[in-house]
Amino acid sequence: LIALPTLEVLCVPVLLYHEEVEDDALLVPMIDARRMEVYAAPFDAGGDKLEETRAVILDENSYREELEAGSVLFIGTGVEKFRRIRPHPNATFRECPPLATSMVRPALAALQKKEFKDTAYFEPFYLKEFVAGTSRKSVL
Repeated sequence: LIALPTLEVLCVPVLLYHEEVEDDALLVPMIDARRMEVYAAPFDAGGDKLEETRAVILDENSYREELEAGSVLFIGTGVEKFRRIRPHPNATFRECPPLATSMVRPALAALQKKEFKDTAYFEPFYLKEFVAGTSRKSVL
């Protein structure tokens, strides 16, 4: 089993196929969570993760310092709601889902490094614990 972080996978097409990404650009892949929340982590233009994944509640001040410092490319399923509340000349938005084709390069790198997961003990990374609610619908 080879495990790949979804936020890293979101960066792959941008890093491979878009020459317009500046060398000092910050990449911020974000996955839509709920309401105004996304799961995000910043990466440099080389694809190296700069901070751990965290839940971000988006508002007009989100990523203010990063945007003032330079070019920021927001990628993923959470960008559309952020684009509406935080337009900025240094911001570029690319709404895209994680694609299986984007997994090839990181999967090959993990294969060459022999970074395998034990299928009996591997647990996917979930930022927040799942909390099951009681259904309000009557099924009978």
